[in-house]
This record gives sequence, structure tokens and C-alpha cells, in this order.
Amino acid sequence: MGTCDGVTKTGTKCKLRAKRGKTFCHLHLPITAISNTPDDNFRELLSELEEVRDRFVGTFKRVGSKPGTLTILLTNIFKESDPLNILSDHSWFNFTKGFHDIGYLKEGDKISFTARIKRYEKGYGDDKSFDYKFSLPLSVSRVQT
Repeated sequence: MGTCDGVTKTGTKCKLRAKRGKTFCHLHLPITAISNTPDDNFRELLSELEEVRDRFVGTFKRVGSKPGTLTILLTNIFKESDPLNILSDHSWFNFTKGFHDIGYLKEGDKISFTARIKRYEKGYGDDKSFDYKFSLPLSVSRVQT
């Protein structure tokens, strides 16, 4: 994977990594090149890490809920060791004790956690597909900026 061929707002060459098989990063990828197939989105990157436990960082967006459980939305998730390579544009997490213990969260806070990438089936009836999640987040902490 090479460097993105995109140009920043200031007119300099982008320094981010190009997406696999592409010449642009996630910020500069032309809209016509984006599709919902696993080869052209974040699922491909996560599939390569299936069953791997690692340290990740995401940006807190908001709190949500599902029946009986609070949830939180993290965006732009990357491996702590590789901050230029976004693995997931968003992922929902149950609001576990680890997230609770770091205290009040405001939009934009960076959250670090350890998790294992797991494949799961989603959808109903004949409309089932597979996706990936960050399973059992542990050692949750706020990243000091």
C-alpha cells in the first residue's frame, strides 16, 4: 500500500495510506469508487484481523440505546500502533463498566481499548450477511491529547 494521491486543503500531497488496491485514502477516495461490497470498505481490513486481540483507539460520537442497554458510538477506529490506517468508520459498543469508569464523555474524546475482532451474522431471513465487531473491550481509557 502506497501513499494517497490526494491533495489536502492547503495544496500539499496527502500523507495518509491509500486504501488496499486503490490510489487514495479514505478521505480522498472518489465517491464513484465507494461501494457496499466487502472488497471496497472497512470489512476487508477487519477480516484480516479476525480473532486478533489488539489495542485500538476511536473517537466518541454519542450515546445510544438498545432494549435494556445503553450503547456508545465510536468513529474512525484505528490500531493504536497504526493511527494513519482507519479500520472502521464507526462501531457501536455496549456501555460496559470500562466505558462507565472513564467518566463523562464529550463528542470528540479519544478512547483507547483492547478488543478482539470477531465476525458475526447480521440481518434476518434471506437478507443475512456477515460483519465484524470489536468484541469484549477491556482496559478502556481516555487518550490524553
